Amino acid sequence: MTISRQIREKLFIMLLFLMHVSVISSSTVDAVETVKKTKIKDDHKQECIVKLEYGSINWTTGVARAKGRNSAVKKEFSDTTTDTMLVESAIENAREHLFQILKSVGLQKHSASENREIVKQPDYTLTAQIKKKAFGAKMVKSHYISVLGQIVEVEVETRIYGDFLDSVLTAEIEEIHDIQLFEPEDNYLKNQQNLNSSSIYSDESWLETDTPFHANQKLQYTGLVIDARGIKFKPVICPVIVSEQGEEIYTPLFISRKYAVERGVCSYICSPNPAIISQKVGNNPVIIKALRKDNDVSHLIVINMSDADRLQKMAERHIFMKRCRVIIIVSP
Repeated sequence: MTISRQIREKLFIMLLFLMHVSVISSSTVDAVETVKKTKIKDDHKQECIVKLEYGSINWTTGVARAKGRNSAVKKEFSDTTTDTMLVESAIENAREHLFQILKSVGLQKHSASENREIVKQPDYTLTAQIKKKAFGAKMVKSHYISVLGQIVEVEVETRIYGDFLDSVLTAEIEEIHDIQLFEPEDNYLKNQQNLNSSSIYSDESWLETDTPFHANQKLQYTGLVIDARGIKFKPVICPVIVSEQGEEIYTPLFISRKYAVERGVCSYICSPNPAIISQKVGNNPVIIKALRKDNDVSHLIVINMSDADRLQKMAERHIFMKRCRVIIIVSP
């Protein structure tokens, strides 16, 4: 059976059309994937990641990672060595590195003042808890890096918040009961809402959203942002903010333990991204420029007296500090 010339031409045109659609579809998919990868890369740049010899700490997400390899010496592994054994050896090595990272973070000596510790002093029990946390970390990545397939490199990760932070913080840092804010007499509020002088804003629900807590109420500050870029401040698990006269403005002793354990004493970012800031400290944070860091105390940030006074006059600071709604912007 022969196919007429007209039919052949139609089939050829249809084939070209299908090929063109396929190319467009493929290009569209590639473009979408490129946009996704670019966005992920940009978001990653804004996160505060400190790279270490055998791993890293992402202070924005609160995740610590460590790399490890199996002891790839031929005499240690015979021809009967399985891939599982190689991977298990690498995981053990990675967890040991993670243990060293967590120790360096969790056992730093931090004092809110000369007489009060905010992080437990190193002891056998605490070290054992940190080791348990490290050796319970799960593998998140693995690959062979030897041509012969005998060297395996893996990565393990764990969170530095949650049970780890709970074990590190001293018993002094306890739960803080909800604080009731009494609004003083205000003609604006009276005229707009017909509120009496004993109005109370104690449910704190306005802190849980990125919108003003009431259209007619005066907008209150929802969190604190400290811009510490340029002062060479490095992220620590328990930072302390003081005035020029040494008065404590924000320390872990001002926070509620459950919020610290859940989200960290504060959040760190390397770029003032409005979306991240709004997510972590609400839509109306007070923003303060750090004056300097203390040369003798690595975890201490100094702000000027006028900013310290402004903070202390904010009744709502007790609420957002209690909830650890604090961001520190540091240099990459």
